Amino acid sequence: MGGYKAKFEFKAPSKGTGAHVTISDTKGFSTEAAVLKDVGFEYHIHVKPVGPNNDCAATGGHLDPTKKGMAKCNRQKPDECQEGDLSGKHGNLIPTESGSLETVTYLDKSLHLDTTDPETTIVGRSVVIHNNGARIACADILPAGTSPLSAANLDSSSMVQNQTQAIQTPASQPNYGSHLVPTGHIAMMASGIVAVAATFVISF
Repeated sequence: MGGYKAKFEFKAPSKGTGAHVTISDTKGFSTEAAVLKDVGFEYHIHVKPVGPNNDCAATGGHLDPTKKGMAKCNRQKPDECQEGDLSGKHGNLIPTESGSLETVTYLDKSLHLDTTDPETTIVGRSVVIHNNGARIACADILPAGTSPLSAANLDSSSMVQNQTQAIQTPASQPNYGSHLVPTGHIAMMASGIVAVAATFVISF
């Protein structure tokens, strides 16, 4: 089957709280790959980073510092949803025949880029994409300009810079996430606002 590719960027708004989320450069999210074609792919911020050997199961559960629990998210009442339930609040990734999706952008006021509070910050955690519940892709949310390998030695209070980061690894290597940068490359894109980004290429 074809590999999945997606780029997630999180940027602080010019005013107020939360984060602007952009999902772009998608590949592999096809109707053929989707188990439930009308439902599509769910995606969340999980509490922990990707585990050794790019283990998506090691990312734990959804980010939920305010203890909202696992009740189904009502998009009309996002304040009652888990902070990490991005697709619950903003909609799933709906597959297309080609597997390439239009760029998705939205403001999520519940997300925290501020690293002064380790309980609420999204920095140092992970993005996980699901196909009918199965964890099919995952990548760490890293501070811009920090490689995944060096990020393992940082605490969340040091994880903020002013560029966005894109990480890619070869599609020929199965079941990997953003930790295997030595086999791929890192591309930097300038940004005038505090940002962190999770970018991954996963094949299975």
